[in-house]
Amino acid sequence: MSLAIFVGMTLSSLAAESLVYFGTYTGAGSKGIYVSRFNSTTGQLGAPELAAESTNPSFLAAGPGSNFLYAVSEVDEAGGTPTGAVEAFAMDARTGKLTPLNRQPSGGGGPCHLAVDATGKCLLVANYGSGTIAAMPIHADGSLGAAATTIHHTGSSVNPSRQAGPHAHFISPSPDNRFTLDCDLGLDKIFINHLDAAAARLTPSDPTFATVPPGSGPRHLVFSRDGKFVYVINEMASTITVFSYAATNAAMAAVGVCGEPRLR
Repeated sequence: MSLAIFVGMTLSSLAAESLVYFGTYTGAGSKGIYVSRFNSTTGQLGAPELAAESTNPSFLAAGPGSNFLYAVSEVDEAGGTPTGAVEAFAMDARTGKLTPLNRQPSGGGGPCHLAVDATGKCLLVANYGSGTIAAMPIHADGSLGAAATTIHHTGSSVNPSRQAGPHAHFISPSPDNRFTLDCDLGLDKIFINHLDAAAARLTPSDPTFATVPPGSGPRHLVFSRDGKFVYVINEMASTITVFSYAATNAAMAAVGVCGEPRLR
């Protein structure tokens, strides 16, 4: 079953054609990451082909220039420790095939989201199961170094079945690449950290977090085009919280909630 779709910016010899990569949970019907060709002129998407074998590569991201692709791997062990993994691949723009570069522990259990910073020097990872985020260096050849920063969220929120502990679900750099924002579904918080991409270092900002209404369960977020607002989608409440955003210190102030809350 396809769970994550990434539209590669690597173009083929035809200007209208691009590569589309699919992340999956593996099993009887899937062996890893798949690729199709998309023609933006005709709107046609080609049949998927296996790009690389991988175990549960459920979310994908590419670096600037799209020469490299990164995938979470939802496994129970990596590097001899009970943790998930992240994998690095080199992309072939002609065939769409992926060549494995290396694999690193993700810094926690249940990795579910990752992003590459604007310089292409740092990979950011959110681990749902353990409630941790991590930052790891990206080498010049696209391979990954061991995590230079791992931060473990702590606490709980109001829903005992889903929010008894932290569940980091998303992480992304700010538009100016100076901060990271990460959504924790288990804590009803969006954490804010300073980003030193060259060192793959995350340090708490001031303010350190913004909050959504209790029981909302923030899952993902996106910035407005002008960077002045942040839209957070809340999985548990089926709502979107709108925040104003101050680029100087990444402070977020809630300005409204869209949708009728359906807490679950």
